[in-house]
Amino acid sequence: CKGLQTFEKLLKCSVRPSSVTYGAVLNCMEKGHRWQDALSLLAQIKSGHAGAQLNSFHVSTTLQAAIKHHRPDVAAALFQEHRGSPTLNTSTICHLLAIKAFGMIGRGDVSRDICREALEIQKRNPRIKRLDRSLYNAAIYAQISETRGWAYALDMLRSLQKGFGCDQGSISAAAAVLQQANAEESHAALELLDIARESSIRLNVKLYGAALACALPLDTTKSIIAEMIASGIQRNDFIDSNYLEACKRAGEWEEALRFYKNSKRSPFLYTSVLS
Repeated sequence: CKGLQTFEKLLKCSVRPSSVTYGAVLNCMEKGHRWQDALSLLAQIKSGHAGAQLNSFHVSTTLQAAIKHHRPDVAAALFQEHRGSPTLNTSTICHLLAIKAFGMIGRGDVSRDICREALEIQKRNPRIKRLDRSLYNAAIYAQISETRGWAYALDMLRSLQKGFGCDQGSISAAAAVLQQANAEESHAALELLDIARESSIRLNVKLYGAALACALPLDTTKSIIAEMIASGIQRNDFIDSNYLEACKRAGEWEEALRFYKNSKRSPFLYTSVLS
């Protein structure tokens, strides 16, 4: 990286780099797969030995480097080291990255707390670039490994809907959490679809699939599939398999066989019929 080469020349010439220069160097390290060097340089800046003022860009770039190179644990620890410091009160980008990092290591509970902290910081400082939906979306998705994560995800989705309005990203994040949890709570699936409709979000096959995977009654499953087809979305094996599962739960074996005979009869569906 030419930026790093220039930085090394400045140091050899005893030129003291500015905070902006250090930010550019950390950015080069992030792009150059040198996250460990970025951590080391950040530590120098924080200690004061680098002769430059630490800022939120330095921290966020280093967080991004660790996450990008599959070390969310390092990113989480780094954020905790700086959490609550004045440095992080000038931007919530670090909080957004930390929410993602903690979600990746299965700590959705910490992600929720960080999201609340970031929203409070934005309230106190109106000059900060607002990242409301991005913060919520990341926090919702971070619940994917949590016990009862779908309940937390829907709770945050409702708060987002009330405060700022949902978007496709927030609905998709909640759907992913719901599907991953394999929730038996049919009301959660129906609530997700209701929130999406109320928010004028165009539902896609993934959202419908996530809802249908939640052990819905057969009549409800039929109506949802009918709605999906009416909106121009084609069924796939996952949708059809969930319909067969609904038939089995209802004891409607003849309907299951009829549906199977009229389907594409993929191996995936054949397994569903036999199970």
